[in-house]
Amino acid sequence: MRGRTRSWSGFGNSKRNGAGQDEELERVWEQQRGRCGAGRGAGVGLGTAEGTMRGRTRSWSGFGNSRGDDAGQVGNSRGDDAGQDEELEPVWEQQRGRCGAGRGAGVGLGTAEGTMWGRTRSWSGFGNSRGDDAGQDEELERVWEQQRGRCGAGRGAGAGLGTAEGTMRGRTRSWSGFGNSRGDDAGQDEELERVWEQQRGRCGARLERVWEQQRGRCGAGRGAGAGLGTAEGTMRGRTRSWSGFGNSRGDDAGQDEELERVWEQQRGRCGAGRGAGAGLGTAEGTMRGRTRSWSGFGNSRGDDAGQDEELERVWEQRRGRCGAGRGAGAGLGTAEGTMRDRTRSWSGFGNSRGDDAGQDEELERVWEQQRGRCGTGRGAGAGLGTAEGTMRGRTRSWSGFGNSRGDDAGQDEELERVWEQQRGRCGTGRGAGAGLGTAEGTMRGRFGNSSCSFVCSSLGLTAMSFVTGALGVWMPLFLYRAQAVQGVVPPCLQESCNLSNSLTFGGITIGTGVLGIIAGAEAARRLRKRNNKADPLICATSMFISALCLYIALMVAQTSILSTFIFIAFGELFLSVNWAVVTDILLYVVTPSRQSTAIAMQILVSHLLGDAGSPYLIGLISNAVQASNTPSLQWMFRSMQYSFVICAFVGVFGGGFFVLTSFYIEEDRKEAQRL
Repeated sequence: MRGRTRSWSGFGNSKRNGAGQDEELERVWEQQRGRCGAGRGAGVGLGTAEGTMRGRTRSWSGFGNSRGDDAGQVGNSRGDDAGQDEELEPVWEQQRGRCGAGRGAGVGLGTAEGTMWGRTRSWSGFGNSRGDDAGQDEELERVWEQQRGRCGAGRGAGAGLGTAEGTMRGRTRSWSGFGNSRGDDAGQDEELERVWEQQRGRCGARLERVWEQQRGRCGAGRGAGAGLGTAEGTMRGRTRSWSGFGNSRGDDAGQDEELERVWEQQRGRCGAGRGAGAGLGTAEGTMRGRTRSWSGFGNSRGDDAGQDEELERVWEQRRGRCGAGRGAGAGLGTAEGTMRDRTRSWSGFGNSRGDDAGQDEELERVWEQQRGRCGTGRGAGAGLGTAEGTMRGRTRSWSGFGNSRGDDAGQDEELERVWEQQRGRCGTGRGAGAGLGTAEGTMRGRFGNSSCSFVCSSLGLTAMSFVTGALGVWMPLFLYRAQAVQGVVPPCLQESCNLSNSLTFGGITIGTGVLGIIAGAEAARRLRKRNNKADPLICATSMFISALCLYIALMVAQTSILSTFIFIAFGELFLSVNWAVVTDILLYVVTPSRQSTAIAMQILVSHLLGDAGSPYLIGLISNAVQASNTPSLQWMFRSMQYSFVICAFVGVFGGGFFVLTSFYIEEDRKEAQRL
């Protein structure tokens, strides 16, 4: 329409913004509250009645009506004829009697749409949509009585009723519910009866089955508002589309107060229900201006400044209300917006992203991740929807409780903060938002796969490099000073006087390195069949044993040089076991497309924090200890002995990092395989 439209989907209304209609809206809303609010699940999955006419149209969806703009016609949807008010009242009373006492009556009512030159009556729910011909009242009453007898006594009658649509120049009868849509031709009454009987036989058994399924999924019928329909408006002006418990509307000033009021009403009614708001529908708006689309528990809106605070506030409210429910927010719908400007689409557990080439593979990967994570959860996050936006700019798609928005600078920090919040909130809840997706961003020059196994194993490898570098530089000198203290060799007054210890230690390092790599690879191959965590556990065990052997070698060096060589050999053997196993861990916890980058980062960190600085640190500590005591051969030996103790403790810390790796190795391996 040229004017403005309010579309209240659910127990809502869609009408023109005429003056004086607010009071009528409030009155009908209160009636619906009194009649259907006491029913458990009443009005679940109410459909949408939309009418496009040359005149003016009010579309009341739910237990409401879609009709022309006649004053005093609370109820039907029909042409602009006077004198039909009397007919409306008995039908409305019938609906009150049937739906007020029925539990779940009107579930999934279909859609009645009529586009005609003439006048239209569209009765959505158990109603009818037909042309304005005299003599059809009797037929309407007869069909109405049939519907009363068949569906009125059933609990949940009318589930999943189809849609009757007719577009004709002449007269149209569109009967929505257990109805038919046909032209006004004689001889079609028989066809109507036949179709009617078919629907009776098919829908009777299917109704009970669907109703039982809904009862089992939604918590014995407590899940009011499940499967709310869709309100769509495409207008030149501004649009307010309130879909499910969410909202999609134009950027009109002064509407915030009305939104808060309706939101508070919905809080009181649905907040206590278990699973309230499950399967919320979709609000879509295509406008020239800016659009805010709050769909499910998510939001899609234009890039307006100052809206971040409002978003956070509403999000916190929803967290408090729905976070305690098990499975709350399951099957959240999709909000899609196509705008000239930039778009942020926060869609349930789904995804919204730009139409860039090469993103199909990424979509499939993310979807597989969600399938694997959400399948094991207790119903949470079922039925994830997809929202796709085509924009001129670039789009990042944050899946999970995520966001899709334009490429604005400074948003990286916000991504990390929101992701950490989501991990803390949803990781421990049973069913509530379980199975959160993966936050994947295509960023320029940013390495984006953060794996706990990769990080912890890299730190363990750094500890190995630290010990190896320190031993390679200072161990020959330590062995010579031990021999000098024992009196085996005379004190050396020159800088280089005995090379035997260096040659012996070098040979031990080469031999134990080769044997350690072979032994580590074979042990991992055998034990991996029995335990999926075998690789990090092998690394942790070898690091602990290596640290113990090194400590014993330091303690016996003053008394037995042979024992010192033996324990040093065992220490380096177990230290070398980790080289092959750590490489295997990296290869299966990092996706193939990122393995080269991960290897480069691991080598850089291990050498930078490991063997590049450990010799300097050991020598610095040895000189400090030696300077604080009387210069003697004994203190020269002890200063080196004390500084080497640090290497033993670093080895213990390295084993601890490999133990931490074992906690995450299985999850990270599955994630890398899905990618």
